[in-house]
Amino acid sequence: MFLCCDTQLGTEVIESAERGVPSSELEQAEPKQEVPVEEVPVENPTGILSGKKEPFVLTLDLTSGAVLDVDLDTSDQGVLLVSSLEGGGAIEKWNSSCTDSQSKVQVLDRVVAVNGETGVAKELAAKLKPGFKYELTVQHAVLLEVSIAEVNKPIGLELNKPIAEVNKPNMPNGKGLAIKTVSATGHVKEWNETAPADSQVMATCRVIRVNTKDAMAGEEPAALLKELKEAKALQMLVASWA
Repeated sequence: MFLCCDTQLGTEVIESAERGVPSSELEQAEPKQEVPVEEVPVENPTGILSGKKEPFVLTLDLTSGAVLDVDLDTSDQGVLLVSSLEGGGAIEKWNSSCTDSQSKVQVLDRVVAVNGETGVAKELAAKLKPGFKYELTVQHAVLLEVSIAEVNKPIGLELNKPIAEVNKPNMPNGKGLAIKTVSATGHVKEWNETAPADSQVMATCRVIRVNTKDAMAGEEPAALLKELKEAKALQMLVASWA
């Protein structure tokens, strides 16, 4: 059994009046007391493998009653995301028989193509029907740590809104916050200017942790969004498939 989570029903621009204060006014204002951010080790904080971007191909056998034992998140049409592993089906069988740990399916993997065909997330998910064999092209996420010591301007992200933000509370949320665009100004733009090309935050990346609010630990997207809006300092973990 698999579940497709579709939350692409709106967008959220992350900025506020306080964060958009001109720099001249900030210089005259009283210094703000920095709010410490809890340090979280990032070598492998989610328990997933990361660091390899090259896609790999696996054979998915859904014949003989086998089921697709993952949840698929279609909240960002650019990324068909493996949001959880349920076990007891074709993916567990593949992982058990696979001798290369880098070719095992894991949470936050992106399904790039089905039988060599690419497409938007919903279209790819719809191709996976019981009773057939498929070749899936899959890509592991790379985890980026983005730190902002003091939020004093717009963060500069436009996000797909969580379901709770668009009055459909009975639908499932996606995993984390899908980034729709990175603004031409703001903290994230400045971060990208100094980061290596393969460590930049861009559209289709996914914010999976904001300070202590962690989607991998079960936090809903709305909780991450609230922290992103209100925190005075940010330590974000971002999944990338660039």
